[in-house]
Amino acid sequence: MYEEIQNKINYIFQNPALLKQALTHPSMSSLSRDTVNYERLEFLGDAVLSLVITEMLIKEFPAEDEGDLARRRAALISGPTLNKICNKISLAEYIVMTEGEENIGGRKNPQILEDVIEALIGALYLDGGLDKCNIFINRYWYDLAKTTKKPPIDTKTYLQEWSQHQGLGLPSYKLLEKKGSPHSPLFVIAVTVKTLPTFKSSAPTKKLAEKQAAQQMIDYIKNQKKS
Repeated sequence: MYEEIQNKINYIFQNPALLKQALTHPSMSSLSRDTVNYERLEFLGDAVLSLVITEMLIKEFPAEDEGDLARRRAALISGPTLNKICNKISLAEYIVMTEGEENIGGRKNPQILEDVIEALIGALYLDGGLDKCNIFINRYWYDLAKTTKKPPIDTKTYLQEWSQHQGLGLPSYKLLEKKGSPHSPLFVIAVTVKTLPTFKSSAPTKKLAEKQAAQQMIDYIKNQKKS
């Protein structure tokens, strides 16, 4: 299994234990106290990914200001982008998790996939340094960065700019409920803006639930304009 994923990413680990850790879901720690899962590597990989993407964007878009670059970076390190890259290398197949976690859809959980790809980057950094991370990240992220002509605006930013322009203040996001297990949570978020109906959404992460709720409100606003 480990040989196959190394061939896919075109990198052979000097310390295979790092790769094993990057692919080990926290649920496995419940079976043995000695099991080391991907959480610490994910924390490291998140920072490394942000650094490499930032450098990539500064080189690729020398005329853009900080705000535009920040929007591009946010899109490139967002959940949907990370999941897209996970699917490219079929990363879900290699995650080690308990049978219980797998039975509740852990292998298809977007948050788990995001964590694992970041953990893999963290493992690459510890094993091969920043140069190897640059090669890996540029291989999968560069085309996505280059083909986006205009800085993308995420749904939360769009809604915030619209509501402020209308004199309605900032949108308010509230956590209504948290369901599920610690390893597979489901967050229910509501977004409110003065004079508009409240919209709710649920997702495996707060950020995703907020974005989905914001998108629902944006769709409502656009439909109101048409009518």
